[in-house]
Amino acid sequence: MALRLAARRRFPGGCTDADVIRLVGQARAMLGEGYEIDPLVAEAALRGVLGDTAATANLGGLEMGTALFPLLIVLLEQEGITTDLVDGFLAEVLPWLKPGWCV
Repeated sequence: MALRLAARRRFPGGCTDADVIRLVGQARAMLGEGYEIDPLVAEAALRGVLGDTAATANLGGLEMGTALFPLLIVLLEQEGITTDLVDGFLAEVLPWLKPGWCV
């Protein structure tokens, strides 16, 4: 849910394929060596949280999970959400969560 909120803030009017590819490239560059994410999986995950459910239809949870965190970090960084502002961001995520889910 945090990635969904951050992505919708970053692309309020939707995004192009180039926007998705650029953001995934930024995430991969930020991570550098030692933490590889599959760019096609990351692109599909980003498209999925932006509403394209078909993009993630063939992806497993673990597969998507490896891409979610790096994408979230890049989006939060681009929005200027630093560690001292993350609590406020997470407070906005809480209403989206279903009862019984963990944050």
